[in-house]
Amino acid sequence: MKELRATDTRVVKQSGGSVSTELLHVDGSVGLSTEEVRRRREMFGWNELEQDEIEPWWRKIISQLKEPLILLLFLSAIISTCIGQYDDAISITLAVLIVTGVALVQEMRSEESLKALASLVPPKGTVIRDGGAPHSILARELVPGDIVIVAAGFRVPADCRLLEKNGEVIVDESSLSGESEPVTKRLQHRQGTGDTSIISIDSSNGMPILLSTSECDTILFMGTFVKTGRCRAVVVATGGKSEFGLTACDMKQVGPQRSPLQQGMDELGQKLSAISIGVILVIGAAGLWRGERLLDVFTIGVSLAVAAIPEGLPICVAVTLALGVMRMARRNAVVKRLPAVEALGCTDVVCLDKTGTLTENEMTVSEIWCTGGRGRNERRRDLRLRRVATRNHLNDNNNGQPSAIYAVILDGATLSAEVVPAGVAAVLDAAACCCDATLGTDGAVGLPTEVALLRAGLDLGIEDRRPRLERIAEQPFDSDRKRMDVTVRNIDDGSIVTYVKGAYEVLRPHLVGTAGGELEDFNAQGLESSVTNAVKELANRGLRVVAVARSVLPSESAIFQIPPQDRHHLVLLGLAALSDPARPTAQRAITALKLRGVRVVMLTGDGRDTARAVAKDVGILSNLDGIDASGAELDAWFRADRVAEKMGWGQGQHGGPSGVVLYRVSPRHKLEVVKALQRAGSVVAMTGDGVNDAPALRHADVGVAMGGGRGTDVATEAADCVLTDDDIMSIVSAVDEGKAIFHNIRNFITFQLSTSLAALGLVALAHLLALPSPLNAMQVLWINIIMDGPPAQSLGVEPVDLAVTRCPPRNRNESIVTPRIFVRVVTSAILICSGTLAVFASELKAIEHHDEMSMRRASTMTFTTFVLFDMFNALACRSDSALVGSRRVPFFANKPFCIAVGASLLGQLAVIYWSPLQAVFQTEPLAFRDLCKILVITSSVLFLDIARKLDIFGLRFSTFPLSPRTPHTTKGAAKSRLRRLATIWCRCPGGGKVPGKENVV
Repeated sequence: MKELRATDTRVVKQSGGSVSTELLHVDGSVGLSTEEVRRRREMFGWNELEQDEIEPWWRKIISQLKEPLILLLFLSAIISTCIGQYDDAISITLAVLIVTGVALVQEMRSEESLKALASLVPPKGTVIRDGGAPHSILARELVPGDIVIVAAGFRVPADCRLLEKNGEVIVDESSLSGESEPVTKRLQHRQGTGDTSIISIDSSNGMPILLSTSECDTILFMGTFVKTGRCRAVVVATGGKSEFGLTACDMKQVGPQRSPLQQGMDELGQKLSAISIGVILVIGAAGLWRGERLLDVFTIGVSLAVAAIPEGLPICVAVTLALGVMRMARRNAVVKRLPAVEALGCTDVVCLDKTGTLTENEMTVSEIWCTGGRGRNERRRDLRLRRVATRNHLNDNNNGQPSAIYAVILDGATLSAEVVPAGVAAVLDAAACCCDATLGTDGAVGLPTEVALLRAGLDLGIEDRRPRLERIAEQPFDSDRKRMDVTVRNIDDGSIVTYVKGAYEVLRPHLVGTAGGELEDFNAQGLESSVTNAVKELANRGLRVVAVARSVLPSESAIFQIPPQDRHHLVLLGLAALSDPARPTAQRAITALKLRGVRVVMLTGDGRDTARAVAKDVGILSNLDGIDASGAELDAWFRADRVAEKMGWGQGQHGGPSGVVLYRVSPRHKLEVVKALQRAGSVVAMTGDGVNDAPALRHADVGVAMGGGRGTDVATEAADCVLTDDDIMSIVSAVDEGKAIFHNIRNFITFQLSTSLAALGLVALAHLLALPSPLNAMQVLWINIIMDGPPAQSLGVEPVDLAVTRCPPRNRNESIVTPRIFVRVVTSAILICSGTLAVFASELKAIEHHDEMSMRRASTMTFTTFVLFDMFNALACRSDSALVGSRRVPFFANKPFCIAVGASLLGQLAVIYWSPLQAVFQTEPLAFRDLCKILVITSSVLFLDIARKLDIFGLRFSTFPLSPRTPHTTKGAAKSRLRRLATIWCRCPGGGKVPGKENVV
């Protein structure tokens, strides 16, 4: 047993079948004994991947409390408690609890959604043990050395080495290798090939181990799907030692990336900490200079520092992100981490896996070609049946009914497909007779090409004649022969016909005629060139071309001058062109991403022609834009560390292609591409559904997995977002959602910082000027409720127009508080602070004695002034660039905001005029003229915002420039800006871009 434990799995995989059984100490015909199975299970464990422990709720809370801004708030609450500021301590603690609660609830909801995606039926396998008959067991019970039987239509339960096979064993390894082309398995290694396709990880040094194709063609890998054949194999690796498990292990070694928003919030928390320390030092120095006691100075300084920290900010961020996640869930996208949805908003590169993401991952007949006989002037006609819709995504006609899947095209003219042309029917009938695939209620079994041909016949209503045919001879498809031959006898009339399908170049030497529209000699003038041109034209479009033929019928032997029983000469019936079609929404999604400034990279293991055809079909490449490169070229780029530069997206490079196609890539290439783009400063989103995509999904800034039944569990676990319907249009929605979320978070931060800075300045200046406190404790608490409560939080749900969602992605290193926002915050805070202080000073001047009763009016006027400044400032912060009330920001578009502000104003009136609250807040009624005076003063912050957005002062801080930048003249520039007021006010919803202008983030 020690010998067995020391056996290297990779050595077993590279060994021959008999050597593998010797290394694993098992008889290939008898299998393992029950006792031996028990011992090996103790040694190797169960055949399942090690699941991550479910993180308990308390650990989730601790992870939330580790955020720098939350830590700052938590420290502020402790200090406030120590110095007796219990109201601040309570409000800050409540803010922390709300933030952690929202994040906890949302993460748990996402976990429950992902659990629902998991398969409810445990996988099984057929095993031979104790020399008995094959019997079915759960796949998790397999151990290395077990002898298993694997047949078409089943998934491979573990990594197995082929021992015997019955028929051609062809396996779909797309989930592991990323290549859509099925792989033929052999009993012995092929020689002389060095291609690599599967990646493993060396546990000793963490470096990748690449298994060459010659090492893979004798191994059945766990999780792959057997298309055809039946075989007996020995299990060589289970659980975490399988290729599937090694990739999952590699994925888990890569920690989740911090989103740009999290990095920005970290930076903001550090700046607020520095501001708090600065406030304490300045107030402390001023107090000591005036001879105040050290304890009093420290208490006042800490109180002001705590007041400078916007405790409502984390709540708004958490609630806004949670609402965004809930909206995405309604669009069939489950977001596992709250910051991930915002990270998509600043994504500037999306790496898309071709198979299963851009395409259906289902081979389909795209076109059928055959000769259409001769028309006028004896000109040979071209007959085609072209797919115009997929079976799962039918277009609607004008009557609301699904349109046809195929259309008939004769010499370029589209005809009705209600009656299938005889030549097309003959091609599909022959293809059905010459295949081993079957269609059933539980799905299809067989090669993708054969399944596609059968489904095309089913869609066109062509009867499957195989039940009335007796197969008397066959030569199965072989990757070397590139053809399949089936000879059948008709049970009804006893006629014998041989049907053949395969590569045209293989069938060409045996062709003597065609039988599309009419029987015709292949050597007729222009016929061979017509067929050859059709083959080239279809192949150049990235389609897989299959020629379908039959043997010469006895009645036709005289025409072609061959013996009646000759089965070697063939009559070409037509050509079937197949492809993995693009998803119906793929082109629209790519166009939408490019409109939003997002560059697209398509990654595929397929060849250049297929990759370029799909890329052009979905709009990634065009005649004027886009580049392509192979995996070999990528290796050279990696060595020179010039990946982003070669793509035209390096630092300092502007413009460049909006689309890049990378073909013949391995899982290692995908991971390295993501890393290289991140080093160049890009925010990278990666999509995928296979095991091979998992490391790249985990390392990307945002990993998006396909979870609609095609994605693997490893990919789902690695991703930050799971698309439950596999529709990549959800990515576009997520990008828009992310931009809207960040836009609203910035607006909220602008409001919070300007209001907090104004409150800090008001109290600090009053203290430094030796004035009485302008606000009492209850009034400060009310102001905190407004700053951090519903009026402020409702800014996070402001509807955002197209001008925001279609602006280019922001730089990942851009600060949340940019210089432009800093100027806006400071100017608004100065205006609010000075206006409120001016009202307070004027009221103090009007009274003779500063006793409690005399101070009530001054305090009420100051209190109401600051509250209304808050309301107007919140109104101005609804948009960074558009005027409130314009068509871009309709006044009542944000209903929660309107309700919150209305409720706050009613509450303020109640505080002033309702006697029970007057006693609590120490206020007194104000006259109507007092309210008018306050309204005039406080509305100035709104007019300042209007002036900024109209750029009247030439500060050039507007987000979306309104006209070309020209040298300013004082009088002329002001008049010009005022004349533009009417146009700007009525800007259309799709505005934000003026002809000749560009959006500036």
